[in-house]
Amino acid sequence: MKKFEMPNPYEIETHKCESRREGDWIIFTCRECSDYERRYNWRTGSMKVTDPNPKINHNGEYAPTEALYAYIHRN
Repeated sequence: MKKFEMPNPYEIETHKCESRREGDWIIFTCRECSDYERRYNWRTGSMKVTDPNPKINHNGEYAPTEALYAYIHRN
């Protein structure tokens, strides 16, 4: 069995991810970590992460273009 150690919360960096959508997948990438990618399938709820690092908190958000348009052009 592999031992899992939690990193010290004071040693964790936070990186802001950029997002885009390809079909059912919402894809998050990091400018600082070129190999990092998180894919979330909004229909099935499945998630795939490439090159996770427990000492880096990657976070980001995604909003459909239609929703952004509605917020910008309100009556």
